[in-house]
Amino acid sequence: MLTGRYFLSALHGLRDLFSFSWRASPDSSVEFCRAQLLENHGCCLDETCDPSVVQQRIRRPGTSWQCIAAEGCVSEPGVRGDDLLSIPAGAACDCRILFLHGGSWYFGSPNSTGYHVLASKLAARTGCVVMVPDFALLPVGNFNSMLQASVEALQWLATHVLEKCKAEPPVRLYVGGDSSGATTALSLVFRLGQQPDLIPKGSQLVAGFMWSPWTNLMCDTPDYVTNAYSTIFNANSSAGKSSDYRGDILFKSPPAMNMAEFRNVALQYVGGQRDLLVDPVASPFHAGASILAMVPPLYFLVGSEETLLGDSVILAQKAAAYGASIVVDVYDNMWHDFPMYSEGCGSGSKLWLGNKAWENTAEFIQLAQGAQGSNGWPLLRYVYDESPKGRDAWFAPRPPLRLPRGSQTPEPVSGTSSSLSLSSFLWGLGAGAALASCTYAGMNFVINRQQQLQQSQRAVPLRVEMTFRHDYNQQ
Repeated sequence: MLTGRYFLSALHGLRDLFSFSWRASPDSSVEFCRAQLLENHGCCLDETCDPSVVQQRIRRPGTSWQCIAAEGCVSEPGVRGDDLLSIPAGAACDCRILFLHGGSWYFGSPNSTGYHVLASKLAARTGCVVMVPDFALLPVGNFNSMLQASVEALQWLATHVLEKCKAEPPVRLYVGGDSSGATTALSLVFRLGQQPDLIPKGSQLVAGFMWSPWTNLMCDTPDYVTNAYSTIFNANSSAGKSSDYRGDILFKSPPAMNMAEFRNVALQYVGGQRDLLVDPVASPFHAGASILAMVPPLYFLVGSEETLLGDSVILAQKAAAYGASIVVDVYDNMWHDFPMYSEGCGSGSKLWLGNKAWENTAEFIQLAQGAQGSNGWPLLRYVYDESPKGRDAWFAPRPPLRLPRGSQTPEPVSGTSSSLSLSSFLWGLGAGAALASCTYAGMNFVINRQQQLQQSQRAVPLRVEMTFRHDYNQQ
């Protein structure tokens, strides 16, 4: 019988022996993208806008801001504040999306770093008008100013008559974002839940969707360790060259360094106020029942290799436990913000999972209206790449997404009366007396059983034990 040590060695040997059967082929778009991103994490973003979408820059009153390099602003110095509107062909404008761009609150704009392409694709796939605001980045802005700017952008989007639109019906609003932008987008959703009067009359916040969200500003979820970048060496190679790599290919520092660097940026985002790192609005991961029970349907999209995997999955499970309608899609072998690489990074073939992420996002947006409630769990789907040859038989055709629509109030049985007759009362009294002794004994059993299970049952079904924690007070 093999000991644990030799058993693991045998498993590793089998993995190496059959590595070519489970790994994507070297010339696939997945491996091509990963290789390119390892060399330059800023490369390879999608470049093709949808030709059916009209895009225009707008400058709302009071939104101009100065990005001055000498003062620490590192992204596109100069006068900024131009938002981007993307209007799909034939848009009725009843559906409007506010999308907040990522970039660690230091980088990016609506008109660069791939976000004009993202907005174009999002408008085309959903049929919704998409607005990407150019909020003031660090160090000019911070959490409070970015949240306020997002509220004002949503109010403007909800109330203005837009060109290229057929009509001006009641408005359905959606809030989305990626990475750090998804953090602020969730904060916006939470703030609107706390203060629904911020939503203009005639408008409804239908849902939110978050790509690779950074929800925990404490930066201590388990995947900072379990998804840390690592290189697997080929023991049979005389040259000692690496044969594969696992984990987060965009954030390759050791776990402690990643956690410290992320938390330092988060601390700047909240203006140096350490208590805001666990504030339920600024740091959505730490929200409780009072906030999460009030949120609209939410969609989380995340790659299985991401440092931020737990930021999506743990928050999603907690929100569902408190009654929110939640969908989480975890995409196998994918990296941070991978839908923005759906064109295949120049490989000549599309990134299948990137395009699947676009399809699933659009499907959620189209079906989210009216969804409410949950059974205590999110709808969590693990999405594999179905494109390689020979995988057709692996997967069954999937039905359309079905979101819970809430419980219906039971109707009274036909022909019954709401009044209680004397005979019914006497019968019930006798039955109650007969059952009282059984009930007493049963309750004693239940109480004893509850005491035995007290340590094993939790309100949130999944218990996550931290494998590594970095004390932020030392930063």
